[in-house]
Amino acid sequence: MKQMKSRKILSLFIGCLFLKFLLFDLDWCLNTTFSSFSFPQTYFSKFLLASLLAVPLTFIRTRWYCAIVASLVDILLVVNLMYFRTYFTSIPWDSYFLAGNLADFSDSVLSSLRWSDLLFPLSTVLFFVLIRGQKLGDRLKENLSRSLKFLAVCIGAPAFVLGVIFAFYGGYKKAYEALLIDYQTCGTPIYTIPGSLYYEHIQDKTEYTPEIKKEIEDWLSKQPRRQELPYKIEARDNCIIILAESFESFVLEKAVEGKEITPYLNRLLKEDNVLYAPYVQSQVKGARSIDGQLLLHTGLLPVNFGAYSARFPHHTYYTIDKAFKEKHDGGVTRCFTVDKKVVWNVAIVAQDFGYDKLLDKPFFVLDEKTGPRKRLGDVSFLRQCGEKLLTEELFQTGGHT
Repeated sequence: MKQMKSRKILSLFIGCLFLKFLLFDLDWCLNTTFSSFSFPQTYFSKFLLASLLAVPLTFIRTRWYCAIVASLVDILLVVNLMYFRTYFTSIPWDSYFLAGNLADFSDSVLSSLRWSDLLFPLSTVLFFVLIRGQKLGDRLKENLSRSLKFLAVCIGAPAFVLGVIFAFYGGYKKAYEALLIDYQTCGTPIYTIPGSLYYEHIQDKTEYTPEIKKEIEDWLSKQPRRQELPYKIEARDNCIIILAESFESFVLEKAVEGKEITPYLNRLLKEDNVLYAPYVQSQVKGARSIDGQLLLHTGLLPVNFGAYSARFPHHTYYTIDKAFKEKHDGGVTRCFTVDKKVVWNVAIVAQDFGYDKLLDKPFFVLDEKTGPRKRLGDVSFLRQCGEKLLTEELFQTGGHT
């Protein structure tokens, strides 16, 4: 087979990666809007990234580099598409380090795959078919200076255009934020996954300036003030809070084939001393159920990126737990969780929120196994919680817990 010039080999590799990025955009936009394809940044950012990934090839000069890079790009793009199909956003940086949390949801994860995802590895196969019989080491080594000049143009041209665009907006951060007004889901397809992660990084560096303080105060001044409830609730000495992970309120008061989905909760809703807020939109960010505890215990909204429990451990939180102990001198707070205390960093969260004792997975008997990893089931967990609350050690008679 006739040997290709080094520039053609590099062009094929850059084209392969560029095609992958465009396939990612196409799949992403099928579920949202194709507006991102009308932005020039969409094409220049991808071409720039593909060219940068081709630079090491001129020195490594092996098929292994192409295979590894192409495969890693495939994995990165596919897992972000899987995440997007549920949460309509790309994976935040911190969530990459929480991948172990997915082990209990393997069926849900696999169901996020689509046949179209096969196009990514197939594009890699196509690249290797096109360069079959080529001696990459010899061709790239022979024309190294020409290869570097070629890559310099491939990198310099899109970098210059993107630089002009960012200068027009006043910087990358403002250019990215300009999309969030009318094109909220277009940031990732326009600036690629590294671009989204970079925006996340610089967003976290925002300082609390007097201007931001004034903006917050102006917004708060326009909000309605807290109103007293139209009726009084009987004061209680103790309080039990049950958090149902990933539970959605739309199943309440619904039936399937004449059978209620949540009969016990439906019964509670009809009691006079029960507060029920059915028209509340979830403020929990994508795939971070731990945000529910933050909302309930502190009244704070979650952070934009990452999990607060991992990003802000040992933080001072003003919580209902601390308020309870302050009101009831000698009051105690307990926390029961079916998971290990390392999940969502809940051991540190329990301390931050003011719990006196944390009982996690080892404190419960695994007598009802559910899920792919045979974890303790909800029915047994709640039953064992009830048994523990009957003991003086965890729920004192006449005390405040």
